[in-house]
Amino acid sequence: MRQSGMAAARRTLLALAAAAGWLALACGDGPTPLPAPDRTLRVTVVTTGVDFDSDGYLLHGDNIEQAVVSAGTVTIYRDLAPGSYELRLDGLAANCTLDGPDVVPVTITEGQLSSVSFQVQCTATTGAFQISAPTTGRDYGNASYFVELGGEGITRSASVSPNQAVTMQGLPGGSYELMFGSRAENCTVIGQNPRTAAISVGTPAYQTTAVAFQVECSATTGEVRLISTTTGEDADPDGYLVWRDGIQVFAPACDPFEYPACYYTYIAALRLYPNAERLLRETGPGTQIYELRDVAPNCVVDGVHPRPVTVTVGDTVEAVFNVVCSSLP
Repeated sequence: MRQSGMAAARRTLLALAAAAGWLALACGDGPTPLPAPDRTLRVTVVTTGVDFDSDGYLLHGDNIEQAVVSAGTVTIYRDLAPGSYELRLDGLAANCTLDGPDVVPVTITEGQLSSVSFQVQCTATTGAFQISAPTTGRDYGNASYFVELGGEGITRSASVSPNQAVTMQGLPGGSYELMFGSRAENCTVIGQNPRTAAISVGTPAYQTTAVAFQVECSATTGEVRLISTTTGEDADPDGYLVWRDGIQVFAPACDPFEYPACYYTYIAALRLYPNAERLLRETGPGTQIYELRDVAPNCVVDGVHPRPVTVTVGDTVEAVFNVVCSSLP
């Protein structure tokens, strides 16, 4: 208990000494005075907007001439001579301006911290194009387009998909020519092409110019509508598998996952349920042989089966399968 009390007293004495501005050295050399506050100037530069000045600014004012201040930082100047200063911020980029007076007065006083602040507003030096390709017609699921840009000494190119958009950023202000092309022979651009558009700069935020190229695609395939009509008792509850030209047909399927709409889609074996229909899109032209398999033992497909179906470009042909089921024992 005695040792604990002595330790507490020692900590109290050290705290009092520190509050008085003295630090007792452990080696016994005696007290050393703390450094007195100097004559300090705190300079803050607040920069807003975009495309900040990358190399900072120059602070001018008497004996602190040509001091460098970085954008968005605080700079401390020590040991300045007391007196009045007139400070000026120079070296601003062409897209940056002072938001306030050009010259700011400040007084340096012995043992005090003086502060001065500059507000700088910078505007955009570049902009962007958002190029979209709204597409109508048929058979553009695998189509691919491209856009080529030229102007202001810059050339660029980019790919864009049907009903999607691509953004070209970092473009200087000015006028550009945009040429749009399709890698799909059945897809053509409607309207003016190439097209001239401009990039706007000089605003506090980046500006994006939207350019839309309307694309129309013609059919290169046809469609087959498979229809199942089922009569009799005890219809096949899990439907029938569809085969074409001796190969099982797979198609996108939907998993609702407790939602009324599709939660996600996946590729699965195509099933044609009793008294239902399925549409096979983008089916190549020509005559194909369709067949229903996995038919329940008590059901038979009536009529011609397997059944030939002739597909023509741009048309939808129906293939109706009549299934007759008997009663199960």
